[in-house]
Amino acid sequence: MAPAGGVLHRTAVSAELDDLFAAADPLLAGIDTTDLSAAVAELDQATDGEGAHIASGIGEGEQLTTLLANTLQAQLRASTP
Repeated sequence: MAPAGGVLHRTAVSAELDDLFAAADPLLAGIDTTDLSAAVAELDQATDGEGAHIASGIGEGEQLTTLLANTLQAQLRASTP
C-alpha cells in the first residue's frame, strides 16, 4: 500500500485486462439495475439462515473435485479400451 501522498509510477493496464473490460462493458451496460436489485433481494431472502447448508455443499463439492482430480489418471485408464 502506498503511503499517504505517495506517487504511483506504474499505472498501465495489461492488454488482457483491457480486453476483459472492453468485452464486459456492453454486457454490464445492458443490465437493468431494477431487475438486478430485485433478483439480489430475492436471493437474499431465499438464502436467509441457509449459510451452514451452503457452506456444507461447498465443502462437499470441494471434496468431490479433489477426489476426481486425485483419481484422474485412473479414470482415464478405465475409460480407454
